[in-house]
Amino acid sequence: QYLSSEYGHVLSHPRALAAQAMAMEVAGSSACAAVTVTGAGSDDANGLYVRTDRTWHGAPVFENDRRCILSREPHKSQKTGQTSYGWIIGQDRKPIYAVQSEDVSPPSSGWKKFTGDLPIPLVQGMDSPSSAADAAASAMKDQGNALFAARS
Repeated sequence: QYLSSEYGHVLSHPRALAAQAMAMEVAGSSACAAVTVTGAGSDDANGLYVRTDRTWHGAPVFENDRRCILSREPHKSQKTGQTSYGWIIGQDRKPIYAVQSEDVSPPSSGWKKFTGDLPIPLVQGMDSPSSAADAAASAMKDQGNALFAARS
């Protein structure tokens, strides 16, 4: 089964990713409708992140099929008392990777490892869920081909 009945998210199968993306496009989307995370050393962080119905600190919240959340979070400086923002990829309320950024869309560079493993992921915001699904499926295919070649 490729759909999680509890959360309505697809599992990491390329055809399931594409089906979910097409359904989301019909429902409508806007800038940064979905995000792909690829190449992360912590495998749960990789995949297609789709917008949830939640907004947090003025930005959409995204989730992948492994229950990782991509969200904009505040950080208050102890020195100045000023609040700045950043994006966190987290699971079970623990940060895996994060980046400091005032942007209301997840940035593609500057990510750092927290509890996650190296390498640092490539994060790419997409303007349509189907583009994100295609990119995630392509990255999974490339990773599988590399693993297969390494075993040969």
